[in-house]
Amino acid sequence: MVMLGTVGAVVLAFAAQAFAAANATTATKTITVTAGDYYFKFSSKTAPVGSVLFVVKNVGKVTHTFKVNGKVTPVIKPATTVKLLVSFPKAGSFAYLSTLTGQAAKGMKGTFAITAPTTTGSVTAGKVVWTNTGCGACHTMKAAGASGAIGPNLDLKKPTVSLIVDRVTNGRNAMPAYKSQLTATQIQDVAAYVYASTH
Repeated sequence: MVMLGTVGAVVLAFAAQAFAAANATTATKTITVTAGDYYFKFSSKTAPVGSVLFVVKNVGKVTHTFKVNGKVTPVIKPATTVKLLVSFPKAGSFAYLSTLTGQAAKGMKGTFAITAPTTTGSVTAGKVVWTNTGCGACHTMKAAGASGAIGPNLDLKKPTVSLIVDRVTNGRNAMPAYKSQLTATQIQDVAAYVYASTH
């Protein structure tokens, strides 16, 4: 997006850090996992693409662990709660289990579903909005052949649809708000384009 005024390096660095922090906050969903002898019970078995914070509480009488998508908790003692933050950049089914000997065979295993974010936008129309608005002047995004360095590198940040919509609509730091320049449909379109191009 075209930025307003001259922005110093310090401000740019701060903006990028703020964007990353907000992205993590927006994308994170908390799932409560109750671990018993020998089962896992979830507050929800699905979450959207992004980060999931699993809050695992051992209500059993023996120790357990919880592993999903390559991340595993330390051993969880009875009456203890442990948190595990896991990133899911793509939709799909992910196996989970307790890694302690024999526990998966006794029932402490299954699959957790990650769903793709929904958007009403058109990727094709969003590409036009991206080009006409000059987004590439400030952002790097390989799919668009853009190498702007004022705003965050979208290929690295991989923002969620909701975050893209929020930033384009309301702006933040060096990013101006476009709610008076773009229609709600155009904002959904460019969000669909950026998301499809970076995931």
